[in-house]
Amino acid sequence: MSNAYAAANRVWTLDSTGSLWTNTFGTKPSETNGPKYVTRIVYVPSTTDDDLVFQDTGASTAIALKAGASDASPVTVDFSAENGGLGRRFHSLKVSTIDGGTAYLYVA
Repeated sequence: MSNAYAAANRVWTLDSTGSLWTNTFGTKPSETNGPKYVTRIVYVPSTTDDDLVFQDTGASTAIALKAGASDASPVTVDFSAENGGLGRRFHSLKVSTIDGGTAYLYVA
């Protein structure tokens, strides 16, 4: 499987590295054109110590999630309270590291 976007429920299912969207100024936002608001990320690691790292346009770490040292329970980050309920805004976003498992990234 590779990263896939489901427009009906506005969720990205992620299991590999790669660009999710970029900010192409002057184009209409779509699943591959930003900016977008991220409301929630749920990471289901496959084993302990798995990492999930997102980078923004400047190649700096935007979001990092990590499974526990002795626990592979799902990890969730919720941005839904930011920006009047829209979430956190990212002009461009890519998965730079995913050690294993699957992540679900919800956009507004």
